Amino acid sequence: MMMNYARPCKSHFPAFDHFNNITLAALTGWIAWPGNFLFFSILAPAIILNSQTRIIVFLSAMTYYLAASCGLPHGAEVFFSHASWIQGYGLWLSCGILNALPWAVFWRKSSSHILTASISLILLALPPLGVLGWASPLTAAGWIFPGMGIAGLVLTLILILLIVLRYWAFIIVMLVVSFFMNSTYQLPIKQGVAIQTHFNGMASGSLNFSSQYWRNQAAIIMAKKAIESQGSHNVIVLPETTVGTWSVSRRIMWEPVAKMAAAKKDIVAIGAERLRPVAGYDNDMVLMGGKDYRFFPQRVPVPVSMWHPWSKGGASSNWFGKGIAQYRHHKIGYLVCYEQILVWPAVITGINNPGIVVGMANDWWARHTSFPSIQAMAFHAWGRLFNWESVESRNE
Repeated sequence: MMMNYARPCKSHFPAFDHFNNITLAALTGWIAWPGNFLFFSILAPAIILNSQTRIIVFLSAMTYYLAASCGLPHGAEVFFSHASWIQGYGLWLSCGILNALPWAVFWRKSSSHILTASISLILLALPPLGVLGWASPLTAAGWIFPGMGIAGLVLTLILILLIVLRYWAFIIVMLVVSFFMNSTYQLPIKQGVAIQTHFNGMASGSLNFSSQYWRNQAAIIMAKKAIESQGSHNVIVLPETTVGTWSVSRRIMWEPVAKMAAAKKDIVAIGAERLRPVAGYDNDMVLMGGKDYRFFPQRVPVPVSMWHPWSKGGASSNWFGKGIAQYRHHKIGYLVCYEQILVWPAVITGINNPGIVVGMANDWWARHTSFPSIQAMAFHAWGRLFNWESVESRNE
């Protein structure tokens, strides 16, 4: 039997239909992300494309992304202490517009919407647009098809397109498969220990060495306690930026921790920043507990606040790095802060088959927003999709 795409029924009041569509898109974004019901995000493309005009498609997409990232204005105002509320809301609105553009540009009234949905989702998952491509419905793959890796990601895209087309019989089949995968999914064996901290004002790129010193002293005590209280062969994780600026004195401070970890065959992962010779810095994950210290830089620092493409300063980037650390016969994946809410860094790490993935973040600036919970939800979704153990350590 031939199945045709059913155009949505419209009332005699187009303005009312448009308002409903925009409101529903915003509600979906809020429920899926700040509301922590990620599964709902797969409905967003069908809602966004449920319109007969390009401008309403654009506005629906924009309100979805704005609702999903509603904590950004407050967070930006705290992070940039000199910024006004106008700058915070301007940054938030700009990101919403950029994420909405592909939906409007590739929308065609006379054709099926699956091409628009496919192109938009893929473009917003890959750089350069993917650098701002948060709130992607593809992130839900880990909660729909856990343990299936790339196949689960492809099946999620297919499910989203089926919802756009309203092919209910196929949708039901996919949901049955999803139920089976979730009912049989088993968590990986635990071998990671996450240490949570609450240091205030731990800003990236900061040169406040006095506060860094006392923060390091506190973090060293936490790390030693974790090593002493756990068994051997663990990966112990502290948050991003905990060390501050890496130097000879910091290396000496952390040497006792490195020796304790080596004695118990543990690995300690901690965030630090290394100044580059000319300008800028690397936002690193530092591994210790072996014969030496190893440094693994963040691939995608936060645009504007950390990564400054207009200058030589700021954090360095390496968009297509593997996100894999080989250390003491261990294959450790890592997603540093912002990378956890993007698609392609997680996928690149996942296809390299790490046994454990470290997620470190520094969210002190967003502690009164939904961002930390969104970040944690996305990070664990990627862990479920690729069946890795997710060890999440953050500073709030």
